[in-house]
Amino acid sequence: MMGLMQCLPLTIGSVIDHAERNHNGTEVVSRGTEGTLERSTWGRVAQRSRRVAAALESLGAKPGDRIASLAWNRLPHLELYYGVPGGGYVLHTLNPRLFEEQIRFVLADGGARILFVDPDLLPLAEGVLAIHDAPMTVVVLCDRKDLPKSPLADLVAYEDLLAAAEPLAAWPDIDERSAAGLCYTSGTTGNPKGVLYSHRSTVLHAMSLCSADSMALSARDHALLLPPMFHVNSWGVPYASAMCGAKLVLPGSALDGASLHALIRDEEITFSLGVPTVWFTILDRIEATTTAEERAALKLDRVFMGGAATPRALVQRFRDLLGVETMQAWGMTETSPVVAVCRTAARHRDLSPEAHLDLRAKAGRCLFGSEIGIGAEDGSVTAGGW
Repeated sequence: MMGLMQCLPLTIGSVIDHAERNHNGTEVVSRGTEGTLERSTWGRVAQRSRRVAAALESLGAKPGDRIASLAWNRLPHLELYYGVPGGGYVLHTLNPRLFEEQIRFVLADGGARILFVDPDLLPLAEGVLAIHDAPMTVVVLCDRKDLPKSPLADLVAYEDLLAAAEPLAAWPDIDERSAAGLCYTSGTTGNPKGVLYSHRSTVLHAMSLCSADSMALSARDHALLLPPMFHVNSWGVPYASAMCGAKLVLPGSALDGASLHALIRDEEITFSLGVPTVWFTILDRIEATTTAEERAALKLDRVFMGGAATPRALVQRFRDLLGVETMQAWGMTETSPVVAVCRTAARHRDLSPEAHLDLRAKAGRCLFGSEIGIGAEDGSVTAGGW
């Protein structure tokens, strides 16, 4: 006997549709190429993402085609996050921090024939494509008037492309197991290896990030997105923020301490995430340039860290300087990425402050949907956990 509850396919299009219906006016803020802030909403992101999907069809893209992006954490990239997979294509994010020959390999191996690129990354794209054999349609994420001069022929301006497209009335029907995103990891021997995310895995991962024992992301949050959108779906937060209705702030390419501190202060950030090194930079800036009263006025209350082991000293510095809760997490590109998160349990309630610091420097407990174990030489496995 089968259940009779509604069966909503777990697709990325359903996430942005939910945001449009329930969080239409919630802000999305982005620092653009020139450093100025652009303000949008989840409703506007939804509308423009449907234009992206229609525009790709006009460029000749077919369902399942890989669509490449070479871009920072900015609004157009967020629109691609929804418009590309929502339209039935696969978003292949390229890491501009790789060597040029690695990017060329990744682009060729992924098989994309359409590349969206930020204007300030166009010189890198030119070098990659200079000896790239396959034909490539290059769309620059700007207005026609802002198109940089380039040796590449027939550049397409993103805003012109969207203006000419009639937005989809509804997303196409997509099997939730279909591929949605492609990210290459360089953490292996030899050439980078591609990891293919499905709609289902992406949506389930986003749901887990909203849970209390993970990021606890909610509509009460203003989230500053520091992990790059070109790697492992920016830890899933672009999808989780739309799902729960959090305000999302995209810093662009300005990742210096002064710029990030300004966003934390002015956009009243409550939650952020990133690798430990970036947080040392931010805390150095805050400690050197603010008074105790100014630090107390910040809304930041929790920080999620991964990508490298979080030093105990950093956990303590957040506690002592800002009174902020830190959460260390562990994951891999191959796991969407978050697998384990360090959130305290009831049995830790009476730990001393020093013992709490020791605990928060650990990787934490495994989230539902993943399993961790320690394998022995005899083939036996000991389950992970606290």
